[in-house]
Amino acid sequence: MVNSVYNYALMKALYDEGQDYLDSFWPFTIMAIPSNQSVDTNYIQKKLKERHNLEMPLHVIGVLLARAERKNYLRKERLDPTKYKLTGSGYTYVVKLENEREVERRTIALLESIKKFLEQKSVLLNADQIRELLAYFLQKNLDFLVQCINPTLSSRPVLPPELEGNEKFLQSPTNEFA
Repeated sequence: MVNSVYNYALMKALYDEGQDYLDSFWPFTIMAIPSNQSVDTNYIQKKLKERHNLEMPLHVIGVLLARAERKNYLRKERLDPTKYKLTGSGYTYVVKLENEREVERRTIALLESIKKFLEQKSVLLNADQIRELLAYFLQKNLDFLVQCINPTLSSRPVLPPELEGNEKFLQSPTNEFA
């Protein structure tokens, strides 16, 4: 669930910076490359699934790596052009991205704020139930979220799904969670 929140937030931030939808995924590919070794696209594909629950075909990963290479964040190995290695600027870029501990800390703070908000509404849920509720809410609203990030992806507007039960509380403005 933490990864879902992080993935959506990073994608939205990159899109807001003026990058296209596909460009919002190349940072995930370079985050999958260890700082001290060269790896192939199969390794990157495996790490994308493990760390971010992103399943991408190898040819898409190749396109994303080419974009990152044009930005000078990685390079192909001379002796084995099927392997990629981070450049100094690629390493710096990865380090600048928010680390997972910080994401976890912020997610725990969000969950705690949601718990307090729900308690004010006389809804008593434990931390695991709130985490599951939020993950379900995000998954259920994914198509709508993508439509909000990039409205040109669909020829027709995607309506938000109908919310049920405690999900309705998550639709409240986020400043109520503070």
